[in-house]
Parts: sequence; structure tokens; C-alpha cells
Amino acid sequence: MTCKDAAGGECTGYPGIDISKSSNWTSTVLIPKADADRTYTVTEHALSGFRTYYTNREITIPADTAGEYRSTVTNYPVAINFNLNQIRVGKTVQGTDTNQDFTFTLSPDPDNTEGVTNADGTPFTNATLTLGDHFANGTQVTGAFADTSITLPTPEAGQEATYTFNIAENAPSPSAGWAADTDAVTVTVTVGAPTAQGTIPTTVTYHYAADDADGTEDNKNLAAFTNHWIAVSQLPLTGEGGATPLLWLVIGGGLGALALLTAGGVAIWRTRRLI
Repeated sequence: MTCKDAAGGECTGYPGIDISKSSNWTSTVLIPKADADRTYTVTEHALSGFRTYYTNREITIPADTAGEYRSTVTNYPVAINFNLNQIRVGKTVQGTDTNQDFTFTLSPDPDNTEGVTNADGTPFTNATLTLGDHFANGTQVTGAFADTSITLPTPEAGQEATYTFNIAENAPSPSAGWAADTDAVTVTVTVGAPTAQGTIPTTVTYHYAADDADGTEDNKNLAAFTNHWIAVSQLPLTGEGGATPLLWLVIGGGLGALALLTAGGVAIWRTRRLI
């Protein structure tokens, strides 16, 4: 604890003192009255792995005044563990029922990853989630990423820190018949300032692109994806050169029939010639 006079100079006869915690984490310092205003400042010695937050760090005592003053020092870690199971995904299939698995990848925003690491201290690159329950036509199946932690740096006192991630669905396997959802959903994890109770709050929010049909009120608390099943008979007769898979099936069938008829015609002609 250091002392300055009203002019900002060192207090006369006060070199500063060190305060050590007692068993109940409080210490009392007795300061004699003085005939000049004095400002006392509390500064905690550097503590590895922690940030420091002060309440009433600077205490000004007017001249010839006695009283009791309190300063509180709070420590909180420079990084916290964030469990990925707080990030949720919803999956819907339209047009069919299926037992097919669908997988999703969570990846960090490359512009906002400083200090984000795995629990072992290595850089966090991605995490995957597989939803493999039975999917009924039009019914959403939900799940969360694995029960595993990453570390997120905490903010300075009174501030917030935000970290952004992207969730995208991997291409279905097998992919035949599916019109896959290629939209990505942005996930923002906000780390708040420490509370009076000593906790550090975190919140998760989901952000959809303006043209993403899954960005509805019902999906505001998860990343939603929808795949559509398209049967061959439903394929439109448009595409490159006007030929789609359905059209090629029609053309292929016609050519096959023509070939059969031609072969039959040759056989009949030859038979007639032999007669």
C-alpha cells in the first residue's frame, strides 16, 4: 500500500507497507491521523495465472480525519474452461425417413482465436458431432458436441471477451438423393466480467445468414440444418444442355428401345430375304 499527498508526491514519513493475508483473508492497517490530505493505493503483487480486480483501490483520507475504509481485491483466472457440450445442433430431414448418420464440424473463426486452446494447451482446431438417431420426416433431432473443454481467455475487469466459431454440416455419406444443407451457422461465446459472487459467466448465441431458412425463432438456441430428399422421379427436366439425370434416363431408355427395334428389324429383313 502506497501513499501520495494532495500534490501527488510521496507522503512524508510513509515509505509504503506490504500487507499479507491472514487466516480469514482480511488484513487491518492502522494509519495515524495527519494534517494533510492523503491518498492510499492498494496494489497486489503479480500473481501468475490470475487477473486482479479492485474495489476502492484508491482511498483518499482528508486531513485530520479518522474513520474506517475498506478496499477489496478479487482474483480471477486469466483463462477459464468452456465445455463444448454447451453448443447444440439440430438436424431435420424432409421428404423421407432415414437411419443415415449426419456429421457436423465446429471450427474457430481464424480472426478470433487468440488464446483459444484445448485442455492440454494445444491450439483448438475443430470438433465433430455425429447425429445418428432415427430421423422421421420433418422431425428435428438435436444433440451437443462432446463433453470436452477448451480454454478461453477471460477479459479485463469490467469488459467482455467474445469468441466466434462456425458450424457446418459435412457432406452426407452416401450423398445420393440428398439436397444437402450447405449453410454455416456462426456461434458466439461471450465471456463476461467476474460477478460479485466470484463466478465468470459465459453465454452462447447463434447467428444465421439472412437467406438461411433455418434461422427461425424456434432455432435461436441451436445451430439448425435441413436436408431434403429428392427422388429420381422428382428431378426437374432442366440443367446443363437441358439434360438432367431424369432426362438422361428417358433418353437412355428410348435409345435402348430403338436399338432393340432396330435389331428386330434386321432379323426380320434377313428372314424375309432368306425366304
